[in-house]
Amino acid sequence: MFRKKEYLIETDPACMPDTSFSAAVISDLHDGTSAEFLRDLAQALREERPALVLCTGDQVTARDGRCRMSQALRFLMAVSGRYPLYCVDGNHERRLDENRRSYGDAYDVYTEKLKKAGAHLINNRSEYIRQNGMLLRISGYSPGQNCYRRTCRKTITEEMILEKLGPRENDGAFQILLCHIPDDFPSYARWGADLTLSGHVHGGIVRLPLLGGIFGSTLRPFPTYDRGLYTTKDGRKMIVSAGLGSHTIPLRINNPRELIVLKFRGRESM
Repeated sequence: MFRKKEYLIETDPACMPDTSFSAAVISDLHDGTSAEFLRDLAQALREERPALVLCTGDQVTARDGRCRMSQALRFLMAVSGRYPLYCVDGNHERRLDENRRSYGDAYDVYTEKLKKAGAHLINNRSEYIRQNGMLLRISGYSPGQNCYRRTCRKTITEEMILEKLGPRENDGAFQILLCHIPDDFPSYARWGADLTLSGHVHGGIVRLPLLGGIFGSTLRPFPTYDRGLYTTKDGRKMIVSAGLGSHTIPLRINNPRELIVLKFRGRESM
């Protein structure tokens, strides 16, 4: 089963205070969930009736030359038929694309079916959407596999994001950034993301009171960003999903799977 975790997101005072809507965040399905689980997840979305659904990557599992994506793909295609769906790649989707000798055309099959279903694939690009009078700019940053290495990983810098996405636009839009890996939150904030949505760490897999997650998918002990809400001194936020699936280590202790629901509301002017 999974829990539903809600976060209130207050936007710029220029937005009307009575502007409100919800968005759902799906991360790390890993195609390892049962059909019953996916039916429950679909029912939770129907009950929530989000204005849009945001996917932060690793919906498939690609490991040792084998790819699992059929269940996740059917689920996402169905979701795209009901809600605007925005997706960015995680490291498993990147593995499919960057290691075609091992995985063949699996990445092309995955992306083409999602596109035909109407999904918005925003790897290293941005789209605007206006919802209830609020202008959102949704951007996806998809780094290469070298940024996911367990050892000697390449740190994501503000300059790397600028190279792919350009500068944060000064157009009054609330800037949402989807990036699967949370490790480089300071760079995302400096680039100008008002809200970053990430996953990847699976909540730390095993969580201890006060200490948080013991290790994540990188196997580094006590990751800095494992699950929940993080805020910079100037108010920029990142929410890290504990994810909805698992793969290599099928274990969760004090760490339920979660569907994140964002409640957007215009901030009252002072």
